[in-house]
Amino acid sequence: MLVVVMDTTEQVTTARRLQQAADERRHILRRYQSLMRVSVDIIWVADPHGGMIEPSPAWERVTGQSWAESRGNGWLDALHPDDIPAIIES
Repeated sequence: MLVVVMDTTEQVTTARRLQQAADERRHILRRYQSLMRVSVDIIWVADPHGGMIEPSPAWERVTGQSWAESRGNGWLDALHPDDIPAIIES
């Protein structure tokens, strides 16, 4: 008879923590998506350089730009040309 015993406590604990983090991420994402759908404010997620990285339904409603048009720095095309330098600087 051969008996092998292994302690899997660390693996089980890690798996539970990963599941909790994934559940929390899904919860936060659902809240964000709900906010985006009902908000009258224009809200978007930007990269460190100001490029749009998530679709913004409010931006689309106000400007008429599609996600493909506004993605990255495409949102700047919806601004008045005289305003663009100041917006980029800020």
